[in-house]
Amino acid sequence: MKKLILLSVIIAGFFSFDCERTIEIKGIVKDASSGYPIAGARVLHEAIDTVVVTDSSGRFELPPAPARPAEILFNAPNHEPLELEFKPKGVKSVFELEVEMDPRPLEVIY
Repeated sequence: MKKLILLSVIIAGFFSFDCERTIEIKGIVKDASSGYPIAGARVLHEAIDTVVVTDSSGRFELPPAPARPAEILFNAPNHEPLELEFKPKGVKSVFELEVEMDPRPLEVIY
């Protein structure tokens, strides 16, 4: 009987490690000064080491990731890079972000 209980506890332990809650992060990236969507912006989720690129409407969707705090980096041509510390709260499984990136001043070379 003791062996059966021990085996049950061990098996339950394996399943609990495999059942980590995951979340989806999606949203839109916009220019902070004009409000227009930014197409071609790179979005990096550091926890899962995955990069996606925004579509022509500025929208992105990251693959499912563990529900843990993580850094999300946004990079777009002619815009200042943006680093966002994302901390999921509650029991939501899908998070919708609206990110505004500041334009980078153009340098004039004479």
